[in-house]
Amino acid sequence: MANRLTKDSERVLQAKAWVLETANQTDEQLAEILSAERAACESALSGLSQEQADFSPGEGEWCISQVGRHMAHTQHAISGLIQMLAGGTSPNVEGTPGIVPSEPFEIEAVKSGLLSTFDVLASASGVLRADPDLDTTFKHPWMGDFNARQWFVFCFAHDRIHIDQIERIKDSEGYPPA
Repeated sequence: MANRLTKDSERVLQAKAWVLETANQTDEQLAEILSAERAACESALSGLSQEQADFSPGEGEWCISQVGRHMAHTQHAISGLIQMLAGGTSPNVEGTPGIVPSEPFEIEAVKSGLLSTFDVLASASGVLRADPDLDTTFKHPWMGDFNARQWFVFCFAHDRIHIDQIERIKDSEGYPPA
C-alpha cells in the first residue's frame, strides 16, 4: 500500500507540474490541445457497443459509460469554475467538482454529452483571453491552488487519465468483442 501511495504521489506531482507548465502556453496552443483532447475522447468512445460500454473489468470498477459520464460532468462543472475564478470569485465549497456515477448509461448519450462539454470548455476559454483574474484560486484536493487558466489545463490532464482508463478497460480480460 505504501508503494502505491508513493507512486500515486509521484503521478500527482508530475500532473501538477505539467498543468503549471502548460498553463503558460499561448491561447492558440491551448486551443490546439483542447481540440486534440476532444479528438482523443471521440476516438476512445468510437464504435462501442452498449455491451462494451457497460463492461466492468472488476468488482467496484467503473465501466466505460461511467467513466465518460464522470468526465462530462467534471468538465462541465470546471467550466463554470473557470468562469467564476476568471471573474475574481472563488466558490465557497471544498473539493473538486466531479461525480462518481452509480449506473451505466446509454453510450451514445454519454458520448454526445462528453463531446458537448468540449464546446462548453471552449466557451469558458474565452474568459481566459479577456484579461482574466489569475490571482483568484480554488484548491484541488491533491494538487493545491489553481487559477482559472490552470483549471482549464487541468481538464486536459483529467481527460488523459480517463482516456487511459478507458483503454485499460478495453484491454481487460473478458472485454466483449465488437
